[in-house]
Amino acid sequence: MVYFLVIDAVLFLSAWCKPKQSKILFGASIFILWFVMAFRNVNLGGSDAYVYQQWFYTAVPKLSQFEFNPFVFQRDIQAEWGFGWLFTLLASFIKTFAVDYIVFQVFYATLSFLLLAVILHDMELTVQEKSLFMFSYLSQQMVWFFCVLLRQNLADLLVWYVLEHPFKRHPWLKKILLLYLATLLHTSAYIAIAVILALKIIKRFPIKKVVSGALLLGTILFFAGTKIISFMLAFMATLDPRYGMYLNASGERSNIVNFALRGFFLVLLYLEYRKNASPEGRKYLYISAFCFLIGSIPQALAVRMTEYFVIANHYSIAKFPELFESKSRKLAAILCFAFFFMVFVRFANVNATFLKIYQFNWN
Repeated sequence: MVYFLVIDAVLFLSAWCKPKQSKILFGASIFILWFVMAFRNVNLGGSDAYVYQQWFYTAVPKLSQFEFNPFVFQRDIQAEWGFGWLFTLLASFIKTFAVDYIVFQVFYATLSFLLLAVILHDMELTVQEKSLFMFSYLSQQMVWFFCVLLRQNLADLLVWYVLEHPFKRHPWLKKILLLYLATLLHTSAYIAIAVILALKIIKRFPIKKVVSGALLLGTILFFAGTKIISFMLAFMATLDPRYGMYLNASGERSNIVNFALRGFFLVLLYLEYRKNASPEGRKYLYISAFCFLIGSIPQALAVRMTEYFVIANHYSIAKFPELFESKSRKLAAILCFAFFFMVFVRFANVNATFLKIYQFNWN
């Protein structure tokens, strides 16, 4: 766990250095973060780590035996393990050349980091802002998705890419194709498609009404939203029968701390937009509103769905220094670091206990 805490601290420090120093610290932090994730012991990651290995060794064919028709694959093969066509194709590609799971793990981590790097480039943040973005991301769910929920992680990043990349020719055709690829990684990406379509409608409404409406409706959902999630799960079960198992857990409640934190991100984005109105700030406000609404639904599965849109929340942290004058910025920075560092420590102790026994694969 020490590796990740040190990287988290260095990323935050990088945000307050001069550009040249920040570039060095940021680059070194990202490289080391990739290294410790890519070459971690293959058994780290809870029970999912063993499931992925068993699937890779027993169910993943080589390319010569792969079912390239995604519709046939979903009908005849996916039901057994639940792993999507595209994720299985990536594993099949690696298994054709190397039968050791660690090779697939390194390949997967590398692909994820490359896609994340492209997204950060498209966001046009300064290197200091990138450091704060990654500090926020690492302090919250990055380890969980990069090391445990592998299939959804790549789907998340594809959705982030669709939200951020400035497609120039045939943008909607490219977005639809990429979003469909995301569903072939994890079927929950169908929710992301619905939300992205809804974003086109909600952008017609004034920002102030959207923010206040989202906060009000989200609070209602948080305390009285079990019927809504039951309907959503029933719909998802028609696409993937495995979602039916969540119907019996529809009474589970979202963590109130995370609920409050998502509300904080939404308000923070609103304050940043009022001070420095920009097209990017406006876009992320709408995305954060949906993130807050989805995360307010009292069910664990809904909380996982928010990961498709938390890019807006991390953006709010990347931009938060602009809210403060130089005299108060130091205090705000100290409070921000202390809070998110505690969030990361709590996450590691409660949700990612495998970090306590971190080992490299060769240990």
